[in-house]
Amino acid sequence: MLTIRKMQEVDRHALCELAVAGSQSDFVLPISETLQNQQSSEDFHVICLEDAGLNSQIIGFFILDHAFATYPEFSKLGELGLRSYFIDSRFQGAGYGGQSCRLLKQYVVEHYPSVTNLVLTVNLRNTRAIALYLACGFLDSQKLYLGGPAGPQQILYLPLEQ
Repeated sequence: MLTIRKMQEVDRHALCELAVAGSQSDFVLPISETLQNQQSSEDFHVICLEDAGLNSQIIGFFILDHAFATYPEFSKLGELGLRSYFIDSRFQGAGYGGQSCRLLKQYVVEHYPSVTNLVLTVNLRNTRAIALYLACGFLDSQKLYLGGPAGPQQILYLPLEQ
């Protein structure tokens, strides 16, 4: 079973053992760099795989960024940004990306009740990620963000209002 929770300080060591597949390295910074450069507007979260014995293993990570509204070209007040979302390369291909992505809406609604939309930008070359987000209920804004470091990015959003 997958669960999502806020990152705890004790998670840092396990997180530093996570990595994306080589083909994804253009789209996600190394986790050690992300952990070192956390901004006050960022909430770090982990994706955990739990077995029947309630043992938990961290298999993924993402950031919920409150500062996305400062980027008016793709976000507005009341929206929360999703960044650095990934599943460790050792666990990819088992459906955990889709499962955890489908858990996001309820998780964000529960923990961030005033947020209207979850917004993300995803590189146009990252077609697998785009397909995953769309399959999980994200909608295509039909707009591109051109300011990303790795090329044009598609802007997607997940409506959260009930």
